[in-house]
Amino acid sequence: MVRKKRGSKPYSHTKVAVAVTQYRDITGLLADYGIEVWEFGVHKGQRLAQVRFQLPESGHWVRARLRVQIGEGMTEKQVEQEERVVWRALYYWLKSQFEAIEYGLFTPKEAFIGWLELATPGGMVTVSELVLPRLDDMPKLLVGGN
Repeated sequence: MVRKKRGSKPYSHTKVAVAVTQYRDITGLLADYGIEVWEFGVHKGQRLAQVRFQLPESGHWVRARLRVQIGEGMTEKQVEQEERVVWRALYYWLKSQFEAIEYGLFTPKEAFIGWLELATPGGMVTVSELVLPRLDDMPKLLVGGN
């Protein structure tokens, strides 16, 4: 999904370092909302970054994985800028989710349903990882079709 309005992507000109976004902004936000357990992770080979935290009331774990879009022939400086952009977008997404919860628009489980982790025989997966591959078949499954 892409905005109809042309122009630069949100946060594309940010100068805020990844570490500042993580350790000042995101951890500060999580702490403000009573979250005491969180972790950050990066998988450079798969170009993934993630934040994982535990919801205080329910104890459910939330894991948001971010895809860092690295284009062919990007310089190291461009890659670093893309990483800064992704982490800023995550910060503002989390902030908006927590504000929606605070205003009573959603419960924490509703706001983070796609990112709640579930234990499966194959390991921990998010609701999204479990549902999205089957999404196109859901109408048939719900009405009793094959």
